[in-house]
Amino acid sequence: MEKLRLNKVQMKQLYTYLRLKGYRLGYVLNFGAALMKDGIRRVANGISE
Repeated sequence: MEKLRLNKVQMKQLYTYLRLKGYRLGYVLNFGAALMKDGIRRVANGISE
């Protein structure tokens, strides 16, 4: 079971999309993971989790 890891460029890109669209929450889905539940990562922009 491997956790989804994002590099700095991918995180900055996701935060940019969230900010430009006005969204506070986003999800990154990795369809290449063995189990879908292992390929989901929730990202919050401006919210303390």
